[in-house]
Amino acid sequence: MLKSVRAPVTALSTGHVPLDIDVFPMDNSNTKKQGVSRTYKGVYGYAPIAAYLGEEGFCVGLDLREGNRHGQKEFVPFLEKVVGRARRLTKKKLLLRMDAAHCSRSNLVLPGERIIRLYETHAISEQFHSEIKTDLDMERLPSGKFATNALALTCAGMAYNMLRLVGQMGLLGDKSPVRHPPRRRHLHQVGPKRNYRKDVTQADSRLRGNDGLRGAFHFFSLKAFFGFFIFPWLASLLPCHLQNPRGIQ
Repeated sequence: MLKSVRAPVTALSTGHVPLDIDVFPMDNSNTKKQGVSRTYKGVYGYAPIAAYLGEEGFCVGLDLREGNRHGQKEFVPFLEKVVGRARRLTKKKLLLRMDAAHCSRSNLVLPGERIIRLYETHAISEQFHSEIKTDLDMERLPSGKFATNALALTCAGMAYNMLRLVGQMGLLGDKSPVRHPPRRRHLHQVGPKRNYRKDVTQADSRLRGNDGLRGAFHFFSLKAFFGFFIFPWLASLLPCHLQNPRGIQ
């Protein structure tokens, strides 16, 4: 599929096309599926191996493996398979990038710091794993049979490539949305400068003074209201002998 659509394969600054190979765990604990066993991460599940080509991260290999299988077991046949697929997509030199489970040194004749920078982006393959496991929801494989789960994971790899290709063509290709250069807007001062802290202090003191005046006004207003209206009205409701208990005229 990638060859038929002429998928873009971007090389590094040295002209090498990266080919990242890595094993990652898939947690399928508390199940009785075939091949589920303790992985190197301590969870029970599978340990598939994947290969991603170019800075775009196209998947050129995704094989399901038992959880307890060592990273080096049957690694060479997988390597030969993915290198052959990569050769059909690009004629540029390949830079195999693997972690310590497969490789511990580089044969590039370059300064050490530059080699480190070239291998730093190998960590991006962890994001590719996450897209397959989480975005495609494939970590908990659907079947109890190993062969069925292997087929499901292969189909997930094809779907992953389709989505990545659509993203590359839709966001970075000729048909991508029109982008404008960034525009920066600055806030300009309007009016004279003022001492913010001084203004706040003065406003706070004015509010406190106003609060005191309002409090006194409310107190005397309520006192006058009850004295002139409420209390006489309540007194008029009482019986006459209670209003003047001693009969004072």
